[in-house]
Amino acid sequence: MNALDVSQADFEEKVVSASRKQPVVIDFWAPWCAPCKVLKPILEKLADEYKGKFLLAKVNSDENQEIAARYAVRGIPSVKAMVDGKIVSEFTGALPEGAVRDWLIDRIDAVKPVEQDYTEPGGRVAPRGAATVGGGRPRRCAAEADESFDAGRGQRMGAR
Repeated sequence: MNALDVSQADFEEKVVSASRKQPVVIDFWAPWCAPCKVLKPILEKLADEYKGKFLLAKVNSDENQEIAARYAVRGIPSVKAMVDGKIVSEFTGALPEGAVRDWLIDRIDAVKPVEQDYTEPGGRVAPRGAATVGGGRPRRCAAEADESFDAGRGQRMGAR
């Protein structure tokens, strides 16, 4: 299953905890929102196409206002990428499929599991399975991950 509907009752388990194993793309939407209706099939298509590289979590922001407030959703559709329980990037509004695909490639493909322990100069060791950016050293925080993603394209695509 590459996409699922989540609510306040199961958000921690199905989104936050899941983001420690694989990236999660959260789509905040509402049934009355026309741009949401345009973006939803694009995200679902890409979730199927990526075959488990990320999980698509769909949150009805009308029914789950606490989650929307917790993640500072100011407009919909609002799409956020979560890794290790932290938002690493986001965009608001309906983008064309090519732009959404580029956003995913920049964020999802850059986060890879560490296959072995990584020792930084100075002796700090990152545990096996920690997320890295671009296959390099483990990221220290979500902001560093976003900066690395953005550095690869030479532009900022998403809020920190």
